[in-house]
Amino acid sequence: MREIWIGVTLTATMALAGCVAEPSYTEFDREPTAADHLQSEVVNSAGLQADTVRYLAEWEDSTVFLAKSSLEQLEGRPCVVYFTTVQSWASTCMSKPPEANLVTGDGTNIRLTFSAPEESGWTRLGEGVYVR
Repeated sequence: MREIWIGVTLTATMALAGCVAEPSYTEFDREPTAADHLQSEVVNSAGLQADTVRYLAEWEDSTVFLAKSSLEQLEGRPCVVYFTTVQSWASTCMSKPPEANLVTGDGTNIRLTFSAPEESGWTRLGEGVYVR
């Protein structure tokens, strides 16, 4: 059975005190390595720029990647991929800052955000990327 979850939960509220700067996602500044490889089936299905895929961390039994969108309406926006197998993965891209949330089928919650989540229980995986 093939399971693919694509995140659609997006939040677009700006802080009342003013806008917060978008993270620079420094992972994109380094040269890609073998650890950054993500199967082309996933890259194409998720609408990602293959040369921007960067490994972030292992979480539970999955691998978390950061990439930039290749989709016209989201060109260059940051995306996160929660990868278990080619048949079981999830992704979302930040279409409207300041954050995007991905809740996977196993209950993992990944947040792309401009600032650290205020709620407790989040683990930082990379600049602007949190999971719980």
